[in-house]
Amino acid sequence: MPESARLAQGKPHKCEDLALKHSECPTALQGGMLGVFARGTLYSEIDETLFAMKKNDISGIVETEIGFHLL
Repeated sequence: MPESARLAQGKPHKCEDLALKHSECPTALQGGMLGVFARGTLYSEIDETLFAMKKNDISGIVETEIGFHLL
């Protein structure tokens, strides 16, 4: 499990700070924000988790073939 995922589980952090420090994704420069997208356009693991969440929820760690994600 990546260090950023362990940090996020341990205590509150700003997602933007974790993304800038630990993410290898181009979205890190936008604080990890993915933007707006339709159901079925992301990896199924992200899609299923994301669309089961309520507003202001924070997911657990979601693993896909490209890495670990916090939603």
